[in-house]
Amino acid sequence: MDLNGKVALVTGGASGIGLAVSRELLNNGSNVVVCDVNVDLARYLMEELLATFGKDRVLFIRTDVTKESDFEEAIQTTKNYFKRLDIVVNSAGIFDDIDWEPALEVNLKGVIRGTLLALKYMGKDNGGEGGIIINIASLASIDFYPTSPIYCATKHAVLALSKCFGMPFHYTRTGVRVVTLCPGVTSTPFLASFHTRLMSPSWMEPNRKLVNDLKESTPDVVARSIVRVICEAESGSVWVSEGGETYSVELPDRKSLKVLS
Repeated sequence: MDLNGKVALVTGGASGIGLAVSRELLNNGSNVVVCDVNVDLARYLMEELLATFGKDRVLFIRTDVTKESDFEEAIQTTKNYFKRLDIVVNSAGIFDDIDWEPALEVNLKGVIRGTLLALKYMGKDNGGEGGIIINIASLASIDFYPTSPIYCATKHAVLALSKCFGMPFHYTRTGVRVVTLCPGVTSTPFLASFHTRLMSPSWMEPNRKLVNDLKESTPDVVARSIVRVICEAESGSVWVSEGGETYSVELPDRKSLKVLS
């Protein structure tokens, strides 16, 4: 995919990986809709982006991904403003294994909503022109971390959702590639509070040891990985961005799944 002139919608776009992705897409010629629930944070961000890229290329829409109406209105506004939608990056996410139900709403249900709505508005079977959905999972979607079972469960589910919708069974009908990007440890505000939201204080030290053994990246590095994936990844593929490296991973498929390929 040539990114120049394309229109991308990025959830969680006002901070962390989402912000870095928004900037990277703009730097590569795309028009970007930044969706985030944090209006105060977005206000300062938009001042910067508008000054750098101009009002014709970037738009902010307050979006709560836990609300279907918010999400659909954001997509409709995007299509009305830019007259198209080519890329949806479901990046919004939180970590809270203590008060875990909001994490489930954002990390899993938010991605499900974003995926279904993107397919509805971009799918060729619905009159759209196709496109790509990037669902941000985590290394926790292809591994198992005993100190963060709820977070791990949501990310495994995101991977399963993306793999299913990315298969030829759906892609041949919709023309929408669905791809999973699994960042490793990334230096965001999310990471700074990670240890405090574990189910038990006694898990903090084992969790630190686990995280310290992983390669750390910056949001900008992950954003460059996402842009690469948007440009070249096959539908249904799973990619890792870890310690400055970007690579695809093969997951075993049961023979029964290949029947619908």
